[in-house]
Amino acid sequence: MEEDMSAVLLQSLAVRFETATRSLNLSDMFNDQVLQGQGVRAKMSEVNFVSTLLSLIGQHCPDLQAMDLSNNRIHHLDMYKDILTLCPNIQVLNLSCNQINSMAELEKLQGMNSLTTLVMDGNPACQRSQHVSDYLSKLRDLFPALQQLDGQQLPEPVKFDLPIQIVRLPPILESYLGTDEVKGLVITFLEQYYRMFDGDPGTRGEQLLEAYCEESVFSLCVNTATGTRGPQFNYINQSRNLLRVSDSGKRMSLLMKGRIDIVHALRSFPHTSHLSSSFRVDVMLTTPTITAFVVYGLFSEGVGDFGSGPFREFTRTFILASAGNGVVIINDQFSVRNAGAKTVQSARDGFSSQQQQQQAG
Repeated sequence: MEEDMSAVLLQSLAVRFETATRSLNLSDMFNDQVLQGQGVRAKMSEVNFVSTLLSLIGQHCPDLQAMDLSNNRIHHLDMYKDILTLCPNIQVLNLSCNQINSMAELEKLQGMNSLTTLVMDGNPACQRSQHVSDYLSKLRDLFPALQQLDGQQLPEPVKFDLPIQIVRLPPILESYLGTDEVKGLVITFLEQYYRMFDGDPGTRGEQLLEAYCEESVFSLCVNTATGTRGPQFNYINQSRNLLRVSDSGKRMSLLMKGRIDIVHALRSFPHTSHLSSSFRVDVMLTTPTITAFVVYGLFSEGVGDFGSGPFREFTRTFILASAGNGVVIINDQFSVRNAGAKTVQSARDGFSSQQQQQQAG
């Protein structure tokens, strides 16, 4: 029975195929006289019928340039996806006067990269497409060679005729420290600063007093909205987190100015142990008198062995100014938050390794 239907379909295709233009007119197949004369009913929305039809077209008309599927009561295009492989060179496709309700149906034909002309008018989907620019943009994404739609020439797409150059991105650096001179300054500063900062908070103030000046400014931000839980921050009352402190007067009162007030604030921090191997440093600005950089890293709170207390992640922005034979901190922004579980495990391993190195040294 299937062989008989295929033979009848071939007769119909022979009548409908135009050799000179390599086009196939499959419009209104329901009323095809050849098929009706042989008792074959064209069902252009029935999977088996369409599959047989497209298979015959692929075998006998693989170089097809144009196909007219108008007036066939087609609702969905799933069963027509084989056109992509059976007739890859189609430039003209007429789907007008069918029952296609959504422009999303055309996505099932994506890959017809030779398609230059598409006819869709007479489908319910066209009446629902209110934003013409979005409609055209979508069609051009689906069919990049499209030039004509529903009998209208499409405007040329905006193109930038720029030479194509292969750009190799620089490798990702864990830290950026600039020149060797700046690198030396920053590393020396961090080593000396955190040697004084870590340890007994009672002596921290005396040691750090000379690191600041009367024009220095310090602010603390405790971030409790990072999605990680941990021990409470004993110094959260000094936090100037602008998302939580809305009163402008209180914000100003939490901005520490002058080395006496800054050192007093730093004394409120518990005993700390910073993991120097976790530090990542980015230098933002260097001039003959100013150096600005950000340091990110981990530290542990509490007295005892390395890593015995709660772990914190921190980001600290320092702006240093030349002063005599050294530098002073003129701006210090300190942001601290709880460390995540994976970071904590990494930190414990790192603190253990750092302790072993210090003991060996």
